[in-house]
Amino acid sequence: MKIILSESQFRRLVENTSSPSILIIGDSHSVDAGFTYSSLIKKNFSDVTIGAVGGKRTSWMVSELSNQLSKKKFDIVIIWGGANDMFSNVSISEAISNNQKMVDMVNDQGGNAFIIVGFDQNVFSKEGKYKSTKYATSKQMDQMRKKYIDFQNQLASSISNATIIPAFNIDNSYTSDNSHGNSAAHSKVYQIVKEYLQKNVEKPKKDPLTKKEKNISPQEYYDFEKINNTLQLLGLSLPQLGFDNTFDSYTKKTSEKPEPEIKSDLKNNIITNSGVNLVKYPSDMVEQFKKIVGRNYDDFVESCKSIGLDPIIAIRQLYTESGFRPEVINCSKKSKAGAMGIAQFMPSTWPSYGKGSPCDVKNSLDAYIKFMDVLLKRFPGRPDIAVASYNSGPNLKIYKHALDNDIPFTDLKGRIPSESYRYSASIFQT
Repeated sequence: MKIILSESQFRRLVENTSSPSILIIGDSHSVDAGFTYSSLIKKNFSDVTIGAVGGKRTSWMVSELSNQLSKKKFDIVIIWGGANDMFSNVSISEAISNNQKMVDMVNDQGGNAFIIVGFDQNVFSKEGKYKSTKYATSKQMDQMRKKYIDFQNQLASSISNATIIPAFNIDNSYTSDNSHGNSAAHSKVYQIVKEYLQKNVEKPKKDPLTKKEKNISPQEYYDFEKINNTLQLLGLSLPQLGFDNTFDSYTKKTSEKPEPEIKSDLKNNIITNSGVNLVKYPSDMVEQFKKIVGRNYDDFVESCKSIGLDPIIAIRQLYTESGFRPEVINCSKKSKAGAMGIAQFMPSTWPSYGKGSPCDVKNSLDAYIKFMDVLLKRFPGRPDIAVASYNSGPNLKIYKHALDNDIPFTDLKGRIPSESYRYSASIFQT
């Protein structure tokens, strides 16, 4: 069946873009209390998740963010934390580091991170006006106020790869306890944050109908996946570009979904001079993989991209695990340790990530993506360590030490299991 769309119908489909998925991570400033800025965002945007608990420090926020990202990919993540760190023995540098970790986690899964500096403590709070809480006395909070101000001054200039929402110039009349904003304060915060969200969400509409003289095809302008999703809500289906007489002579007729292009960033992660004999990968490795996974290939490539994993790295890793040998993939042959399937899951690990049988290729690939997602988030910016930990297990202290101190992978030779070192060095070779 083909669907003929008029120009006006097509415009309505295109302009009906979905609202971004938003995650809010924070402490008491961000709890869903009905009047808070987070509640107002939740009320006015359709896809909002709030992960905020009063009294929590940034270390908890890192853990909560990791948990939320393991469940869903978010377009935008708003982060507001550090106050409770400042009224404790947590250092300014540690709190800033935790904020940066969260930003990196968001970027790694393809989202946009927003850091809220908070209420400007130079004008919002006043010495001698704090009220004691279960976390600190009023006297202790007075002493820590300068630390909080220093933290805010350093936060904006220390964070990279995030949108910084500067400290809110809201004075002391908007708080009853010298710490938390009232409903009027949060209304102001909401208006400010909303402007930042709208700048990120709203993009100029592109109209191919004004570009006919340049013979530019509509697929360069419109996201046909969104169009298909909109039609599905009506119980209909539109093969990508599979309609006639809408864009005159250059309308493309097709009912086939194009194969996703693999754009590898392997060159940015190459391990050289590893000092070991590396696994040799066949020139037709990708073609072998396509034959094995069949129609699941496109979904696998997209899943890799969604967690920030280079598909070429993933295919090399799976080849290293199973050699793409049928008897290994179908579990008629297991490893000496008992690992099974194309991704060689151990029986003890499988229940945490997999469903059904690891001998089923799709089940095994789905579990592989979940496991690698966890590892990439645990070792942000270090896919070489994440891959090595898939082989050895992620709990070696040297991995965290290497991550925290930016130690080159080749310096881990002799410090991690030799099998794991060769495993990752092979996968990241030129």
